[in-house]
Amino acid sequence: MGSPISAKNATTRPMAKLDLFRNEREWVRVQAGQTIFESGQSGDTMYVVLEGEVELTAGSKVIETVSWGGIFGEMALIDKAPRSARAIAKTDCKLAVLNEKRFTYLVQNTPYFSMEVMKIMADRLRRGTGSEHRITLTVPTPLEHEHEREPSESESESE
Repeated sequence: MGSPISAKNATTRPMAKLDLFRNEREWVRVQAGQTIFESGQSGDTMYVVLEGEVELTAGSKVIETVSWGGIFGEMALIDKAPRSARAIAKTDCKLAVLNEKRFTYLVQNTPYFSMEVMKIMADRLRRGTGSEHRITLTVPTPLEHEHEREPSESESESE
């Protein structure tokens, strides 16, 4: 069984809590130094690290090292955009491979899984690793909204 989760490593090993992937049927072994995917590639799978470590890089910068219980590649299943980073096995690895069908099943039937994926993505965004995927939402304040609306018929008649 894996190591216990503490507050310190909870964001880097979240899927370890559930041990959802211990008996996953679809997995691959990857040798140290092997590229799992390149930045800019299309993707139809995400990965869970069952053994070893994977480095995520953007250009020459190491964004994150993902270890046992961590996930990567999930954004490709969510937004269908090309991969935003390169994934390289830092050590020999065993990776669970989740396609869109499996991912959707887990999202719909395991709320904890969904929350953990969102926490990981939020953590990565907060650390500036996904700045090109940030969404800016502009919501007018009540005063701006009131100022921009068309006057009603009764208001137009009184002017």
